Amino acid sequence: MGIAISIFAIEKFDLESIIEKRGEVVLPLQQDLASEYGLGDKLGTPVTKIKLVKKTQDGASFDIIHYSDTIKETIRFCPEGEEFAKYHEGGYQKVYRFWAIKNDKDQVLICAATKEISKQFNKRLEETKLVKMNRISFDLEKIYQAIDCINVWGSWADVNEGEVKVRAEFGVNVHQAPTYDPKNTTALAIEMKTDDGEHISISISKDGRIATNCKSVTAGDLIKIYQAIREKGGIIVS
Repeated sequence: MGIAISIFAIEKFDLESIIEKRGEVVLPLQQDLASEYGLGDKLGTPVTKIKLVKKTQDGASFDIIHYSDTIKETIRFCPEGEEFAKYHEGGYQKVYRFWAIKNDKDQVLICAATKEISKQFNKRLEETKLVKMNRISFDLEKIYQAIDCINVWGSWADVNEGEVKVRAEFGVNVHQAPTYDPKNTTALAIEMKTDDGEHISISISKDGRIATNCKSVTAGDLIKIYQAIREKGGIIVS
């Protein structure tokens, strides 16, 4: 199983004072009053529990329990002791646990979750009206300056070529190929060398996301890559 981080630029994060005072909050905020009766006990009630783990002069870290939006699919199940399967058409929810870090120096929130769940989490934060995020984009052309890049073996670009909407290219240093389109490229797959001399493969998406399937890589390693890109001026806030 891989690991990924998504980065959002913070414009306002007034929710933090409430989290500090209570130790944890449940979103939507009106769910907070009934939190002692259980979290997500009612299907169709998408809630997120945010618990303060540590507060420092550089920011804060949070433990997140996130119930997904209702997935409207029919579930087939077989009750114990019964011969025939039954169907439930009300949908279901998935439960995710991840962490988030608020970096006060860079004014960013870093979420260690999938792309979809990170966006859901960000949306629920903003629905409180106490949080305002801005979009972060990576300047992919700065990445080669920021990390020890051995090979760019994959690229994905948005195109408008009839029925083809996304063009993917694979090979050796595809960013040097004549067909490479830096303006419309949305993600790169890169083989890089770590400080320890290990070769690892990572993917960097233009929309502020870094991911890998390498078991030896930690979220801290991905944060270091983000910081290296920032130091080279590769962060665009919009």
